[in-house]
Amino acid sequence: MPVAATNCPGTSISEGSFPVSLNLGWHGGTHVHVPTATPVLPARAIADGEIVFARRPTAANADAAHAQNYNPYGETAAWTDNGMVIIRHVTDIGDGANATDVTYYSLIAHLSSLSAACGRVADGTATPAQRRISRKDEIGAAGRVYGAADHVHVEILCDDVALRRLAGRITGDLAVTAHGRRDAVYGEIYYYLPAGTGFFQNEPAANRTTPAGAAAYTSTDPLIIGIRFGEGDGNHPGDMTLTTYKLDGATVGAAAIRVADAEYELLIRATAIRAAFPATGARPTISAVYDLLRFGRIIGPDALTPATTPHWRQVNYPGGSGWVNLNAEHVFKFSDADFPHWRGWKFIDDDVDDNSQSNSALLVARIEDAANADGRLTRDELIRQMSLPAVRKALSRTVCKFPSEWNRDTIAARWGWLQTDPDAGLSAEDWATFQQHVSALTVPAADLPVPLRGAHWHFHPQEFIAHMRQCSWLSAAEMALTLPKHMFYNATGNPRTAITTAGATYTLTRQTATTRMATHRTPLNVCIRRYIGSSRKRLAIFIAQVTLETAQWRSGGNMCRLMHEWYYGQHSSANPATQYYTAFYGRGIMQLTWAGNYKEYGEFRALPNHTGAYVERLTPASHRITATSRHYLSNPNDGGTLITWSPRFDPDFIGEDPHSACDSGGYYWISKHFDGHTNINRACDAAFTTTVVGRVNRLVNGGGNGYYERQAYAAYLMRYLTEDVSVDVTRQITLPAPKNAITVNFSRT
Repeated sequence: MPVAATNCPGTSISEGSFPVSLNLGWHGGTHVHVPTATPVLPARAIADGEIVFARRPTAANADAAHAQNYNPYGETAAWTDNGMVIIRHVTDIGDGANATDVTYYSLIAHLSSLSAACGRVADGTATPAQRRISRKDEIGAAGRVYGAADHVHVEILCDDVALRRLAGRITGDLAVTAHGRRDAVYGEIYYYLPAGTGFFQNEPAANRTTPAGAAAYTSTDPLIIGIRFGEGDGNHPGDMTLTTYKLDGATVGAAAIRVADAEYELLIRATAIRAAFPATGARPTISAVYDLLRFGRIIGPDALTPATTPHWRQVNYPGGSGWVNLNAEHVFKFSDADFPHWRGWKFIDDDVDDNSQSNSALLVARIEDAANADGRLTRDELIRQMSLPAVRKALSRTVCKFPSEWNRDTIAARWGWLQTDPDAGLSAEDWATFQQHVSALTVPAADLPVPLRGAHWHFHPQEFIAHMRQCSWLSAAEMALTLPKHMFYNATGNPRTAITTAGATYTLTRQTATTRMATHRTPLNVCIRRYIGSSRKRLAIFIAQVTLETAQWRSGGNMCRLMHEWYYGQHSSANPATQYYTAFYGRGIMQLTWAGNYKEYGEFRALPNHTGAYVERLTPASHRITATSRHYLSNPNDGGTLITWSPRFDPDFIGEDPHSACDSGGYYWISKHFDGHTNINRACDAAFTTTVVGRVNRLVNGGGNGYYERQAYAAYLMRYLTEDVSVDVTRQITLPAPKNAITVNFSRT
């Protein structure tokens, strides 16, 4: 979404800037220029939501006296379209009351036409279901803004309650005397190092909190260390980047430090840190150390013991680089979910009147030249400063509270200052013309959602979208949509096609999808946050595998229990391996199978030994796991050996505990060995192809079981989760030989 293609006359500043115009009038969004294409691309919804207001545009005409032929930059008539759509979005960014049901609005104005769905809302004929809109659905066509074609006004706004949930606060800088929020953790992870922190020349032992010898450097001012993991996107997937910041946001060092493959190898490093501790005494679990390395604190249920387990990283400091303990006392941890001020985020609510003129001292301080600051901005100074990239960047991370510019009932109260403003100084005639123009673009208060009638918070749209794309947490509605409407494909035919028979078996409803996933949605989100990250490509391939492995999240009753391999490992001639893995049948979202995989996951979390009888779901009268029973770690045909399992944990725990059911799948994903490496994310980070999906199929389940469904699910999820705007209901894709082609059905629940 490039900024407006036209500049304000006599300046290099795009028309429709955020959050103020060149006369310090508040402006709630940005004017963006629709990318040129044939045909011109439509405006689309930024997220799932409900259309709460829509207005069809007035037909353009050449009448110079028409209210919409107003030109603030000259005398020539310049048409502005007044088509408008407002969408209410409700989402989650994490777990808990302060991170769920986050409500915000997107407003798109200056549309020259509306889509059919928005048109029905504008006409008052839409049903509640027809008001529902999905991310990427068409809203309408971009119109004209003061004569400039193919432009729209984009605005994202919310009330106090929503901002507290989005950012954790609504005022001031982020407090650095306590850890940041834990209910939502995403994006870059930050470590606040107080003055007096020691940096060491060489890497200390992994279990040493106090290295031998003096520090090479001791800080005199607080510093922030930011760690960002590649998470599959960008030019360095799987890498880790460490950046040192000052509290004012300035970076330290000529360049950030990059560690190749560090994200892929977090489990390897966590395992090595645990191994560095003596086998007797306090020894952290690998799971807790993994969280320490990934997030700076624990987001799973496994406590870090000892809590002082060090986290050594090589970072920049003023004048050099050295090793610092990021888990030392008085080091506080944050993430992008905290909207930290050292990354430029500022909340401005010091303009106490109800008009549209900015009287914010905080905003003036952010714009004016600090070297010549006097708390005032002349028009020339404002133009000069807003032409600077650094100022525009600062303003893009400024969240401001001020009155709506779209409330028709408050035109005089909001804009009356233009009559006496020394730069504008509108005459009575000009004021009347201006009022007519604003009236044609605005909306009666009664038609606006309540939060939009008065003062509310405004985000820079592009910055808000970019920020939220770091958050991989899926709401209940979003999670349900990861299941396609038609789950099963015919077992024969070329191409294979979806079974679209009506009925509960073959056609899934959204309500059923929501119900199926309800008990595991939060732990699945935690799993995604820990092991997958924000990459939509990774997520598509991962969820495709999970969907098949969980039998489409179904519980078939009797011997077909959710999160358990159906029939509980009962011997089957169709699956000869059942005679060897028996009680260690598949459980959890990735169907953990074989005693060896259960053993490794138990060691990852240091699950306590079991006491008493083990749960036996197949034949309760004849337990397969006893105090003396021996079980194959892996298939004996592949060299698997026998071990006595008892007194280790009960494998039934993996199927019955929602966190373990999901977490064990994430652990398997990052611990899987192939091609001399670990971590299936490595395979996912290649270009998305059916070959890559097929390879992951093999890594997860040998490649045969549900092959066509897994390919179809991955294709469906790539369309749903990424920026693909295709609308064809079915599409044939070619699979690696000798597999048949498949006609993927993209219907949603």
